[in-house]
Amino acid sequence: MEPAEMPPERPRPSVAGYLVALVGVAGWVTGCFLPLYRVAELDAGQLTLYRQVTFGTFGARVGGILYLFGGIFAIGVIAILGVLRLRSWIGVLLAGAVLTWSLVSIGVLISIGSSLGGFSLGASLGIGYWCAWAGVVVVVAGTVIVVLSMDRADVTEP
Repeated sequence: MEPAEMPPERPRPSVAGYLVALVGVAGWVTGCFLPLYRVAELDAGQLTLYRQVTFGTFGARVGGILYLFGGIFAIGVIAILGVLRLRSWIGVLLAGAVLTWSLVSIGVLISIGSSLGGFSLGASLGIGYWCAWAGVVVVVAGTVIVVLSMDRADVTEP
């Protein structure tokens, strides 16, 4: 009796895109705690994206924390699942999460950047702003790497 033929093993997809996305996650989180603006005549070193949205009542603080970190937390978890290679369709899930989160994040960053026109004290955008932008760009780049490296069969497999 001959042994049943096993289908040829396909090479496992690279985890590089997921790792790049995780670097972007770290960049976003770091950017939220770094100074958002530099104002020449004021000590604005304490103004961060985190502080800007987490003030007021307990509910407002929780809402601000979820607003800043809810989407990026989900992306981080999905990217970790991709690194662990638990399912072949994780890349599609990552792409959907990054699409929605990046649109909101880009909107927030554009809004913050354009609000500088209201400052008359020689304000400029700080390292936190640029670090958050870098986080968005790196997360999107990592997701593009994941999507481009996906095989059509990986998505349709059970």
